Amino acid sequence: MVSLDRAINNDFLTISKSLIPYLPLENQKSLAIFVKTFELMQTINLFSKDAAVHSMSRSHEAGWEKEFLKDVRQNLSGDRGYFIDALLKLTEVRDLIDNHAENNYTEPTPSVVEPYPNDPTQSTPTNNGPTITPNDVIDKLSSMLEPNQVQLLKVLSSFIK
Repeated sequence: MVSLDRAINNDFLTISKSLIPYLPLENQKSLAIFVKTFELMQTINLFSKDAAVHSMSRSHEAGWEKEFLKDVRQNLSGDRGYFIDALLKLTEVRDLIDNHAENNYTEPTPSVVEPYPNDPTQSTPTNNGPTITPNDVIDKLSSMLEPNQVQLLKVLSSFIK
């Protein structure tokens, strides 16, 4: 149940929804429409109160996307959750790569413009630090993931490239 449902549903609506399958077929449609109409009225009432809306609102600070994906994941079945799980793992990989790049970044040393690009007598600055690719990270994470998640993660990382 998402926060909006928790805010608008009360015991009466919950019991009414639970009752629908136990009613005769000819009465199920009427009660279902009544419940949805009542939910709509509750929703309109909720959004007419600023305090209630502010209490449901989430922050839009850095990282809100992950929180959104986690909320969505809680409300999906296992089969449909694989995609969200893969996206969450992909964001973790991106964060690992970003943190690694930030921690190992060194200012490039200024070099003289070479008159001849392939002149062997000219020295070229090199970066001897370790290079980590997304595939390296996916390979390290693959032991923690299910095969479907690894496959999806590889597909998503190729799209990001």
